Amino acid sequence: MVISRVNPVLLKSVAEETGGKYFDASNDDVYPSFVKTVRNLDKNNSEVGMKSSKTDRFQIFLLFSLIALFTELLFPLRRKR
Repeated sequence: MVISRVNPVLLKSVAEETGGKYFDASNDDVYPSFVKTVRNLDKNNSEVGMKSSKTDRFQIFLLFSLIALFTELLFPLRRKR
């Protein structure tokens, strides 16, 4: 059996070091400050977000297959009968 406990000192230090905020959800007065903080977030912040770009890499396989095709056309295998 595992019993989890909140370590608010550790959470506050991690939030301070990473530029975040710590909210203790066990307090009833945390909701207004949490909502205020979320509303003040810059939605166009360029530091936050993730971009992914896909790069096609089929060209190398196409090149090898074309080389194999032209090699077969230039030097056909003949069977002895």
